[in-house]
Amino acid sequence: MKKALTLIMLLLLAFAVLTSCGSSEKPSDKEGTQTEAPEENKEFVPEIIPGSQINPRQFVIDYMYKMAQIKWTPSKDIDFTQGENEIAKNLYYTKGVEYQGVIYVTGSRTMTNYEKFVAQLNENGEYIGPITKKEAWGSHCSSAIRLAYDKIEKGLTFDYTAEMVPSTKNGTIIVGDYKVEDSFKTTDEIIEANNATTMYEAYTKLQPGDCILTCWGPTGHARMVVELKIEKSGAGKVNPSRSGVYCIEQTNSFDKDRKDGVKTTWYDRHFYSFADLYEAKYIPLTIKTLTETEFPDTEFTVKSFNSPETLTSGKLKGIVRSTYAKITSVTVDVQDKDGNVVATKEYENTNNDPLVFQFNNQAAPEGMDTLANGSYSCYITANTLYGSAKIAKVDFTVGE
Repeated sequence: MKKALTLIMLLLLAFAVLTSCGSSEKPSDKEGTQTEAPEENKEFVPEIIPGSQINPRQFVIDYMYKMAQIKWTPSKDIDFTQGENEIAKNLYYTKGVEYQGVIYVTGSRTMTNYEKFVAQLNENGEYIGPITKKEAWGSHCSSAIRLAYDKIEKGLTFDYTAEMVPSTKNGTIIVGDYKVEDSFKTTDEIIEANNATTMYEAYTKLQPGDCILTCWGPTGHARMVVELKIEKSGAGKVNPSRSGVYCIEQTNSFDKDRKDGVKTTWYDRHFYSFADLYEAKYIPLTIKTLTETEFPDTEFTVKSFNSPETLTSGKLKGIVRSTYAKITSVTVDVQDKDGNVVATKEYENTNNDPLVFQFNNQAAPEGMDTLANGSYSCYITANTLYGSAKIAKVDFTVGE
């Protein structure tokens, strides 16, 4: 009897323990997970442009190709074969025929970059600007390089090849280690003052975006390097006949080596050996910006931009500043509460200082003054040579 009572007591105790360990709450479908309410009103974090993203060498090459590959047709025949200027005597652009690349000129408008040339084309891609040698919009070999370099460096003052010789101090600097006297006005003098070994070694120091120059007096030729090729002997000596550079260049004749039917004065990836360069008196050059190897992150500040109350006034104000990358334009986007862009406009930077952009009561994006009632966000994006960054946000409401 005692054994039976003891057994009953043990069973009752076990049942009590089991029931006390249970729970009336429904277990989670996924053990260890928690559901949080979505975070509202997230703080806006301005974007930057990382220094690792900045590549001025690739930029100047890309810009040369941008000028070289623009497609257009003459609205009238353009005849440079007649007259005093012998440099462009082989050029005749035929009405209605498609060409690629900014026109080759040596007149008064040689500093015509991509943007200026596009402005001379109508909606059909026809060139409608002046067609005489003196007044046509275009570029030549050295001015084209200068136009690309201008995008990344201020203060360059060369146009023609004679102004690129380092002794003229117009912004070019030597690549490598060769002798240049202040009295030297031609590359002939420079080559004569340095032996072949010295110049071959200097050529090996060229990098994409650098340039090569020959100048024998008032004229000459310049090319931008896009790729370097070096071949050495078993003893490690540079083979000047097999080593060389591939270039992009604006020239005074149509490229007869093209196999794709493109009519252009821009020679693309023609190869020139070191031996050829030395014989033709070419010297390797660059500019200061291209000697830099590390670049800082670019940060932006926005001052005195419109308040939420004045955003729909129709006029914008404020100043955008960059710490390094040049600001080419600023974009203003307006998004509704669902993230849809309901108004947008890009504003070109015309400030003399490219690190500063200023709104001077420019018209706001079309449609901002007629927005439906609701909540909106206005975003400011800084566009630079090396990318874009969303740098400011202003939340505002309409009709509430």
